[in-house]
Amino acid sequence: MYGAIPYVMRRFGLDRDTAFRLTCEWIDAQDAAELVSAAATSRPTRLPGRTPSARPLPRKRSRAKS
Repeated sequence: MYGAIPYVMRRFGLDRDTAFRLTCEWIDAQDAAELVSAAATSRPTRLPGRTPSARPLPRKRSRAKS
């Protein structure tokens, strides 16, 4: 927001530090509001369920040592 701090300083008769703090707080509040509204409107994606394997795997036979 280029020019916001000098504008706030002139418009409301504030010093630079106060105008800067006020502008930063306003921007942070806008960012938080956008995050909240984005989280409220988006639905969480659901992961697909596990599917069983097509066929059971054969069991390995142990070889007898001779």
